[in-house]
Amino acid sequence: MKRSRLRKGDRSSVGGVVNEGIPRMSHEGTELTFLGASVTCPACHSTGQIVPQGPRWPANFMGRQPALEGDLCACKCDPPPVMLASQATMFESFDSHQLAGMGFTTSGRPLDEKPHWIKFALNEKGSCEGLRCTAHFEDGAIENGTFEANNIVRFERPNGSPCKRVEILFDDHGNSSGSIIENLLSSMAA
Repeated sequence: MKRSRLRKGDRSSVGGVVNEGIPRMSHEGTELTFLGASVTCPACHSTGQIVPQGPRWPANFMGRQPALEGDLCACKCDPPPVMLASQATMFESFDSHQLAGMGFTTSGRPLDEKPHWIKFALNEKGSCEGLRCTAHFEDGAIENGTFEANNIVRFERPNGSPCKRVEILFDDHGNSSGSIIENLLSSMAA
């Protein structure tokens, strides 16, 4: 696997432009850039910073850690844009054994992906333990959950798909009617 070094003027996957370089550190006459360098992002109209993503060798260029192709731009975009290199002759390379030793697959993805989950909390003083709900996710999935004693329900989302809406369920058939407030008030009165 090869990861090219980024330079001032390189772009992100949404057209963002790297604004900063490392003085006196250049490649083919263009300054190399570094983690933390600013990136102007036209997609979200903000200024982000280059943040690390994936394997890298320890390096120090004039007190700065060099940025690599595949690093991310931490701006207001969601998901964050990927940084793209404009050159391919200055790079870091890794073989499969080195990547495995660093905790990455041969494609540079983490071996042990962190789990994706979403949790919701009810802001109630009393316990809502046992209260059921249905979550509707952007990928079309629908999952049922039950609030725990601490008023939290959690959904495992391996694909990281965001939640569009949550319905509180009140009857034995999983139906909800009226607003959440109406249903909460009617359940308290019962």
